[in-house]
Amino acid sequence: EVAAKSDVTFLCHKPTQLLEVASDVAPHAKVVVSILGGVPLSDLRSAYPSSEVYRALPSTPVELRQGVVLLA
Repeated sequence: EVAAKSDVTFLCHKPTQLLEVASDVAPHAKVVVSILGGVPLSDLRSAYPSSEVYRALPSTPVELRQGVVLLA
């Protein structure tokens, strides 16, 4: 329900839950941004075939406002 009402859906769950979460979210997600560690962009695209998919790679310095987030 939240994904259907959102412009962007952020994935912040355990990497092993990718397919379980995608089964509920993928039909409704327009744009997906993932911070799932170790999950390749190709796996995300397979799980969310109808969505624009991006990976964000945050780091510890980001929490301290002294770093950057790479978006791929």
